[in-house]
Amino acid sequence: MIIGNTFESFGVMVYRRIVPLALVDELVGGTVVLLWGKLAAWVEESRKEKSTETVYEWFQWLAERIQEQPGFDILEGAHVKHRDWNP
Repeated sequence: MIIGNTFESFGVMVYRRIVPLALVDELVGGTVVLLWGKLAAWVEESRKEKSTETVYEWFQWLAERIQEQPGFDILEGAHVKHRDWNP
């Protein structure tokens, strides 16, 4: 529940344009997508049990938006993608 609630909050903040999607993607994008993939079936079951689509809807929304980002690649970490970075 802590994970779900945390990413629900991120989702709402991105939607309300309080936090840029690019920043959330850089901070936790791969984690959001990975965890949504692991928890989606459980969330869908919870939605059926409760007869509502509102269980972790912003978590799902956030994972879907992150995956739509140009250049998103869950297999390539920042340590690889930005290895040539110079201060």
